Amino acid sequence: MIERMALVTGASSGIGQAIADRLLDEGWQVIGLSRSAISRAEAGWQSHQIDISDSAALQALLDALPVPQAVIHAAGMMQAAPLGELDLNASARLWQLHVAAAEQLANHFAPRMRAGGRIVLLGSRTSGGAAGRSQYVATKSAMIGMVRSWAADLAPRGITANIVAPGATETPMLQQPGR
Repeated sequence: MIERMALVTGASSGIGQAIADRLLDEGWQVIGLSRSAISRAEAGWQSHQIDISDSAALQALLDALPVPQAVIHAAGMMQAAPLGELDLNASARLWQLHVAAAEQLANHFAPRMRAGGRIVLLGSRTSGGAAGRSQYVATKSAMIGMVRSWAADLAPRGITANIVAPGATETPMLQQPGR
């Protein structure tokens, strides 16, 4: 595990980009993962353009990366519809990105993290329920139970796992939900 190295998903925009910026400003090495190419040339930064909902591609990349001290899963998308108009494929896409990718990241890195390691997931204040957003809410709610279980598993090793649940934030995901 490399001290002061973080892996950040969704690092090309919004909250993920802000997290990557802050970590770099504080002297961390940052590995940014994003569907979009990230053009950035500064010390401590490396990026990988990848669709992290493609579990085979994600695993191939993870196998080639060093173990970071922190894993921050900030990638996300919003797809929503009222009952009667739900798209089951949208549910699968949301689950794969929000839950399965988080699970794959933690499952890969946590066994090799040392004390002081951190896993942080970006949830949502809507996890308690929101009209017309049941599919999105379902994935964000699942993340809560999952990360609480990880926290219990990892606490004896001095590794923390948490979820941060911001409210609506002016980001590209809010402006273009299905992007």
